[in-house]
Amino acid sequence: MSIRANVGKRDKYGTGVPLLDAARHPCDPNILYVVPVRAVDPCISTSYLAAAKLRVYGSDGDYVVEAVYGVHPTQEPHQGITQTSAGSVTFNPDRQHLREIEVDHEGRVYVLTSTIRQTEGASHPDHRGLVYDKNRGGVHVKDVRLEHPDLLSPTAMVLSPYTDQLYVATVMSTGVDLEGRTTEVYRYSVRDPNHMVFETCLSVQGPQPTVPEESLWKQGWYVSAITSMTVNPDDGTLYVTGFTAPKFTGAVWMEWEPTGLFTTPMLAIVEPDFVGTAVAEELNGPHLPLSMAWLDPDR
Repeated sequence: MSIRANVGKRDKYGTGVPLLDAARHPCDPNILYVVPVRAVDPCISTSYLAAAKLRVYGSDGDYVVEAVYGVHPTQEPHQGITQTSAGSVTFNPDRQHLREIEVDHEGRVYVLTSTIRQTEGASHPDHRGLVYDKNRGGVHVKDVRLEHPDLLSPTAMVLSPYTDQLYVATVMSTGVDLEGRTTEVYRYSVRDPNHMVFETCLSVQGPQPTVPEESLWKQGWYVSAITSMTVNPDDGTLYVTGFTAPKFTGAVWMEWEPTGLFTTPMLAIVEPDFVGTAVAEELNGPHLPLSMAWLDPDR
């Protein structure tokens, strides 16, 4: 089996794919877990997307692949395959839309996959938490459907080793006043390796954004998004970043030439046992924060 990740070369299996997330091994700084990568099963003529464990060495970013997490969709256990009237093939469940990856101290790798499956005349959200044995790779050992009516296209995930809790954030909120400035984070317990139990939904209320062009603003409407989360491993404190912005009318790009970003960055600090709404403060510095990581001062 071979891996193609960001190599920028094309062969009969296609090119490498951009990496969306990476997680560091909790004890070995030379091991990195990444998602997604393009994998090739020599017994099947098509490639597929998976997660991978890399051992990085040298100063040039060279690496070797030590494990691949995931198998070709046709080799998944209990897999349903549907062909639409247009001739395309869909898988149920669909584990090919990999977004986030985390690893714990107990030897488990957590992968977030999220998509909306389209069938004849209907849409079906399919958000899953896949759990793998980090030493074995291959087929997942647990597949948990992340079912919640308000969990839409999750884009951020972080694991708290202090509390054995997994946080998943929804993609974006839009609405009038506080509704448009409030985004949700869903907290799951992973204390039991055989279960991923939903605990609660936390709300993050973003700051009031500046409206650069009143005439094109959809009065009273805002959008907000969580782009990244990280955790202090020593006490379980959750840090959430993202942005708020005014919602504009559909003709905004034809009538206005912005001179800069109109997003307001935010940072929320949430205690591990918190329940309710956390009020985020405006973040000084980046206008559009996309990623955040915890740096241990002792390492």
